[in-house]
Amino acid sequence: MDKITNSVLNSTNRNILKDNIKAESFDKSISSVETVANEKVVDLSDIKSVASNLAKSAPIDSDKVAKLKAEISAGNYPLDLDKVSDALMQVYRDMK
Repeated sequence: MDKITNSVLNSTNRNILKDNIKAESFDKSISSVETVANEKVVDLSDIKSVASNLAKSAPIDSDKVAKLKAEISAGNYPLDLDKVSDALMQVYRDMK
């Protein structure tokens, strides 16, 4: 009976030890996830504030835009179709 009891106790102790190791590993994993999550915190109100300020102060020359629109509409704006197509292809490649 002592051999059987010792065998059962040893087996039980090994299982408990394995469970403890798994629990410690899990706790470490959770701890590292929490650490990463805490380091990556971003205040969205700050981002919204910056975006709002940028939108208000965008440097747009309305007169120049109006002149360019008029030239394009009249067909007087010089277009380099090779340049345009190259730029479009580059944007397409960058999206991949």
